Amino acid sequence: MYLVDTSVWIDLFRQRDTSPARMLRALLDQRLPYGITGVIYQDDYLCLARIEPQLKLATRGFTP
Repeated sequence: MYLVDTSVWIDLFRQRDTSPARMLRALLDQRLPYGITGVIYQDDYLCLARIEPQLKLATRGFTP
């Protein structure tokens, strides 16, 4: 399992070509398990995923 920092989600959702964002994209494409902390999920993660395609991408490998 991988722990993903909020800054990486921001880069991914804003389509920034950073090494961590590319790694997260690969993780999601391979449907590998990842985790985030509960506070991050409540405060940052759901706020970042404002449009449906981003939410679908972000929750593809999510394990509560």
